[in-house]
Amino acid sequence: MKALAVSLFCLFSTSLWATEAPEVMVPPGVKPGETFYIVFVTAANDIGTFSSVQELNRIANEEADSSSFKGTDAPNIEWKAMFSHADGTLQTSNLFHDPDAPIFNLNGEKIADDVEDMFDGDLDAAIAYEQSGYEVSSLVLTSFSAEGETVDGGLAKAEGSCPVGLAGHKSAAWAMSGPSYCGSGRGDERTGALYVVSPPLIAPGKPEVSQQAAIMNFLSNLLPTASGGEPQSE
Repeated sequence: MKALAVSLFCLFSTSLWATEAPEVMVPPGVKPGETFYIVFVTAANDIGTFSSVQELNRIANEEADSSSFKGTDAPNIEWKAMFSHADGTLQTSNLFHDPDAPIFNLNGEKIADDVEDMFDGDLDAAIAYEQSGYEVSSLVLTSFSAEGETVDGGLAKAEGSCPVGLAGHKSAAWAMSGPSYCGSGRGDERTGALYVVSPPLIAPGKPEVSQQAAIMNFLSNLLPTASGGEPQSE
């Protein structure tokens, strides 16, 4: 009973703060009322490693707003760039506030079952697609490992940094490709694309009856009865 209560509480609370997704953005298999994430690669691949945190997040939203493909320009969606920065900012696994929601690319392919799966070393599918739906294999500014931890001191670190991943890869290279892609320019200002993450999104429409009934039953057991009795317990 306790495990069911926790699961239902998480389901109900997530539905309160998740952002409603455009219908065209909902991946295959995701049902009304279920939550998920979208991750894409920016088409812009000339973003500098010495950009500030504010600039990186601004660029993420500008790129999303530049296309109407699958509703990336929806005004209710605030996108975040995924990176590690030399000022101490780390935006990786902490961007995924619903730890159990599946994660998809813009082509509707499942990248990971949940945030733990996302940062376990490799992906189920490459992120690969930019905001207009084109498949790309860009170098991506990351400075984090496939486990979501800071590597080489973060973006904007002046020396010794090689902060790039590969958008077309499912292996750990999606996050950190290795020094061969930086060559003799290791530590110099570099340019690349960004990975961009949605907030938790909820598929529009009425949840299935069984899901809705389970939530209502759970809530009714939290509240005193009409006669003033105590909540039911098992």
